[in-house]
Amino acid sequence: VKRWGTGEIEIDSITVGEGKSATAVFDEEHEITILVSFLANRPIEKPVFGITISDNSGQVIFQSNTLWLH
Repeated sequence: VKRWGTGEIEIDSITVGEGKSATAVFDEEHEITILVSFLANRPIEKPVFGITISDNSGQVIFQSNTLWLH
C-alpha cells in the first residue's frame, strides 16, 4: 500500500473481496469489491481516494481515483 497526500486522512483498513488480502489474485471474469475504512481528525470536504491495480510483473492494469469520477 502506497500513500500520498497531506496526512489529514489515515487509512485504517482495506478489505478486498470477501476479506481477501490486498495482494490476492483476481481474474477479469469477476467483479471485486474494495472497502476502505479511514480516519480523519476533522471533516474533509472532498477527500480523494485512488486505486492502482498491477499484475504480477508490476505493470499497471487499472488506475482510477474519486477525483476522476466527477
